[in-house]
Order: sequence, then C-alpha cells, then structure tokens
Amino acid sequence: MIDLLIIIPFWSGDKKRLLPLSKIVTGLEPHPVQDTHIMLVPRQDCEAHQGALAQFRTKFHTFVMQSRSPSREYPDSTNGMFFSSYQYLRTFCKGKYDATLWMEADMCPIDKFWRKKLIAAWKSRNPNIFAMGHIFPAGGADGTHLNGGALWSPAILDRIPDICSARGAWDWTNRNKILPVAQGIDGIHYWHHARNVPSYPKDGKTVLIHGVKDDSLIDMVAADNGIKL
Repeated sequence: MIDLLIIIPFWSGDKKRLLPLSKIVTGLEPHPVQDTHIMLVPRQDCEAHQGALAQFRTKFHTFVMQSRSPSREYPDSTNGMFFSSYQYLRTFCKGKYDATLWMEADMCPIDKFWRKKLIAAWKSRNPNIFAMGHIFPAGGADGTHLNGGALWSPAILDRIPDICSARGAWDWTNRNKILPVAQGIDGIHYWHHARNVPSYPKDGKTVLIHGVKDDSLIDMVAADNGIKL
C-alpha cells in the first residue's frame, strides 16, 4: 500500500499557480519519492498543465484524472471535483493508498519533511478518524468546520456517502457529518484569504499552509530552500 496520494484539483484560474507549486513540492525532495503519488484533477472544462505535470514527474509518480462533474461555478465545481476524485479512488484504486491529501492550488508546504510528518500523523490516528486538518472557526461556533484542504481517508465516501450532496461548499455545509470523524492537527493551517504575508512558521510543527492568495508565501519558501521558480 502507498502511504499517501496527493490530490491537486484545479480549474483554468488556478493554472498559473501550478508550476510554482510543482517546483516547491519537488524542490523540497532530495530524491525521487516512492511512498507518495500525485493525482492532478482538472475541472471538466480544463486541461492538465503540461509543465506542472512534467515537473511533478521528476520526483513523483503522477497521473491525471479528469473530473467528470459538469459543474463550473463555485462551490458546485469544487464539490464535483472532490466527489469525482473519491469516486474514482473507490472504483479503481481501492486499497492502494493509506491516506490522501486534498491539496488545493493555494496550499504550500513549508517544511522539508512535510510529507513524512503528515504521514506519521495519519498513521498514529485513531482508526475511527477519517479526516485530519485545520478545524477552522468560520462564522462563530455554529460555523466551525474542518477546512477541506486536509488529509482524508480514501474511503470517505463509504463513511459519508452524501458528503457533496448539499448546496454550498462541501466541507462547511456538511460540517456536522464530518466533525465527528475528524481530528484537528497542528501540521496544517488555514490562513483565510491571506495576502502579503511577511513570514511563516519555522517551528517544525506547521508544515502546510492553505489560503494565501498571492505569491508572497511561495516566494519565501522558494528563497529559503534555494528553489528557482
């Protein structure tokens, strides 16, 4: 069994971020990786970014799964890509991956050992936990939810079959179904629509940040690790 599948969904508006992200993800790895695969998920009306695909393949086994959802507007398009991805895993890759990471284009690893630390957190969890990430207090106590950029069991559709059925962003709309089987972890942080960030944590605990909407974070990580974007 492969330890981790990184799932990267995107639409045409995300494409400009994919190549820099691919250079960060591969640049943090000194050697080709055996315990993690990558699945790129273009929206139904979008093609794979060939430059990013080639870059990911320098260090990872990487393949493309075109989303089958016809939805093109947020949040339905995101819901559709999530459901398509996990339906694909349930049908074609059952038992192949221990964990998955739903890694949106505005996520950025910040630690050289980010994958290993997330894999270790997943392996040490209670087996009744199906998702791990940043539990985000949006909208007050009633809006608390697990941000979707998280580690997920490949079998999440077996546990919550209708996780994408409600209107609205799936992670927030179905928070009352997700939270009982979710665990908050320090490794993943969500910075809501952040821009021009001046620094990032270097304590070894936070290893992946979600939500920075400009290049400020990815540029700093690249500079700190000698990665040419």
